[in-house]
Amino acid sequence: MPRDRGFLVAVADRADSTTVVSVRGDVDVATSPTLRRLLAAVQVCRHRERSNAQVVIDLSRVTLLDASGLVVLVDAARSARGDGYPLVLRDPSLRTMRVLEITRLLPVFHIEMRPSACSDGHGDRERLGDDVRRRDVDSFWQPPIGA
Repeated sequence: MPRDRGFLVAVADRADSTTVVSVRGDVDVATSPTLRRLLAAVQVCRHRERSNAQVVIDLSRVTLLDASGLVVLVDAARSARGDGYPLVLRDPSLRTMRVLEITRLLPVFHIEMRPSACSDGHGDRERLGDDVRRRDVDSFWQPPIGA
């Protein structure tokens, strides 16, 4: 049985009506249903309040994002767009950005990188600009066995 590895999701409404969904830990097949339910609840609240303020998903403490987590984020972005409010991914790690790049999903999201935050999830972190630096990619990607 998969462990949740410290998975935690929290929601906070800011004074400017922005909703911030903070996610920590692995977003995988075991935890993505929880994130999906929470994002659906946020969407219901948005409908009820008739709000078009942005929703921010803070990914700065996400350690892994698998395909099931990607599907949740893509569905949330589509729902937000359909409802007329922006969905922002805040401070995704270099690994998460690489996954979004490889899957060609970067254009689906608004990405917010705070200048004071660093994003590879491992202490000694570098900022990700509009490009992924080659040395950062090399440390993440490994060729298949036998290649």
